[in-house]
Amino acid sequence: MYQKSPFILGLPSSTLTKEVIAHLKFCRPYGIILFQRNLESIEQTRSLCEEIESLIGETIFCIDYEGGKVNRFPLGSINPPSSQALANFTNPLKAVQTAAKLQAKTLREWGIHWSFSPNLDLAYYPYNTAIANRSFGIQPQTTALLGEAIVKEYEKYNIASCLKHFPGHGSVAQDTHLSFATITKQEANLNTQDWYPFKELIYKKAPSVMLAHVCLPQDTLPASLSAKTVSILREQWQYEGLIITDCIEMQALQKKYSPKEIIQYGMQANIDLWISSFSLLSDLDLQKQLVTNYRELEPTLINKKQKEQRMENFFHRYHTPPLPIGTEEKKELEQECLSLHEKSFITYQANYSQLKPPFTILYAPSPTQNTITATSIVATFIDELCQKTSLFQAKKAIPLENIAELKSFLSNHTGSILWISENAIQSTFFEQWIALLTKKAKVAHLAAIQPFDLQGVFPCEFASFGLSAYWSATSFSTIIQTAYIIL
Repeated sequence: MYQKSPFILGLPSSTLTKEVIAHLKFCRPYGIILFQRNLESIEQTRSLCEEIESLIGETIFCIDYEGGKVNRFPLGSINPPSSQALANFTNPLKAVQTAAKLQAKTLREWGIHWSFSPNLDLAYYPYNTAIANRSFGIQPQTTALLGEAIVKEYEKYNIASCLKHFPGHGSVAQDTHLSFATITKQEANLNTQDWYPFKELIYKKAPSVMLAHVCLPQDTLPASLSAKTVSILREQWQYEGLIITDCIEMQALQKKYSPKEIIQYGMQANIDLWISSFSLLSDLDLQKQLVTNYRELEPTLINKKQKEQRMENFFHRYHTPPLPIGTEEKKELEQECLSLHEKSFITYQANYSQLKPPFTILYAPSPTQNTITATSIVATFIDELCQKTSLFQAKKAIPLENIAELKSFLSNHTGSILWISENAIQSTFFEQWIALLTKKAKVAHLAAIQPFDLQGVFPCEFASFGLSAYWSATSFSTIIQTAYIIL
């Protein structure tokens, strides 16, 4: 294990080319982070993991798997609702436990050891698209309670959890995928707010913490490179688990720091592992530079034995063989999770007094290059809907990118509109639709597939409602029926 380099690396695809094989043998990373591009099926993924281990020895396999929009498994896999949706349940603790149990079972089936979850960020900036509905909300105590439920369920199945994103990505307006960010809160407020969930779960021995690329007040470095931030965890809170960075390919770091500086500062901060996901820059050379710089600077590493011991302890605790596929317990959990989706309607601006039937359905297929869609299925359902009820009198399909056609339609339309979009993801097109439609008083919105960014991200002045994350014919039918009742 000591021969492994302290990196978690992403790979280009679901197969290993000669170039990737040589790359793995050179880098010999501690862990591999998996994405949808790597995962075709359980059998293929297990085989891929076995092939990687035959090349570089036993390896920790990781994934981002929070539920909601943060889901790396192939289309068709049962994915729990978002944290935001689960927190809105009448019994959120039970909902989170069900979701976490399904996640843990799924991870063990696929041969994955470590999930970068729970997200403990408090959603003080709802317009921050990096967090949005990935947060349980703004209540520190509730976030700690629900985060602990995830950690506990994972532990039952020998899955490692990861508290993120310390020191609190929810208290910045910026998205660190795109730019640098600084927290303006003082430490006294952070202690009782953003840091409360982290402290609670650190004291309860959560196995790992992920550092964000956000900067604390009076610091000059982002947390992911900062000895000051790490000292809060190690010295003030006596944390003995692994401390890892968020992906170093994010622009918050790439715009300001070279690969050598990222390693140099990280080593001085006593960080255990760096993540380079291959998702943002798709650059094997960058990964090689990071590893090379680490090896050059390794003789200067402080507390090397303690770092290696933490990595060794973590490995022996969580590197476990996969579970059998498709057990009855797993099938029951999938049904429970589907039930969660059917109950996870989130209603915004629930003032429908100006909405009078009949409605014209305004259908907006998403640009195919930006999202996975189910265009033909949704369109067919809309046809059936118009035939079955007098609530909807007509339909109009306008591609999301065709803003001119939308303007023309709205200028000549006076009745009520039910706008159906296939997703509600952050995009320039979607923002333009919102800007135009908020000028109309008689508009309701239904996001049919993954409306995970509706609340806060888009300040809808009109009624808006939708499922939290999972699309299927059943869930779409259920939400249409609910929309019918409300309208």
